[in-house]
Amino acid sequence: MAPTLQIRVVLDSPAPVYRQIVDALRSLCVDGRLTPGTKLPTVRSLAASLGIHFNTVAEAYRVLSDEGWLLIEGRRGATILDRKLPRKPNATAQAAASSRLRHLIAELQAKGLSPDWIRHEAEAALEIKLP
Repeated sequence: MAPTLQIRVVLDSPAPVYRQIVDALRSLCVDGRLTPGTKLPTVRSLAASLGIHFNTVAEAYRVLSDEGWLLIEGRRGATILDRKLPRKPNATAQAAASSRLRHLIAELQAKGLSPDWIRHEAEAALEIKLP
C-alpha cells in the first residue's frame, strides 16, 4: 500500500510544479521518511490528490528515476530504491546544479535574506546524512 505523502505544491510559485514534487520526494528520501522498498502512489493517484495533471507527476517520477531514487515498473508503480550514496554527477549535472543553486541564492537575497543566514541554512542542510 502506498504511503500518504505530505506534499504541498504552490501553483503560482516560480518553481515548476514537477520540480516541487521532485524536491519534496527527494527530501523525504534523504530524511529517511521514505525508505527503500516503499511503493509510491500511482501517478494518477498522486496527481488527483494534488489537483494537477498526471503528466506533471510522471515527469517528477522520471526525474527521480534518472537520479537513482526510484524504480519505475510500468503499471506496477514506482518504488523507492536503496540508494546508499549519490551517484557521481557528470559535468552537465554539475553545471545544472550550480545554475539552480545560484538562482536560488539570488531569489533568497532578493527576498531580503542575508548571505550569513543563507550560508548557515546551507551548512545545516549539508549535515543531513544519507541513509
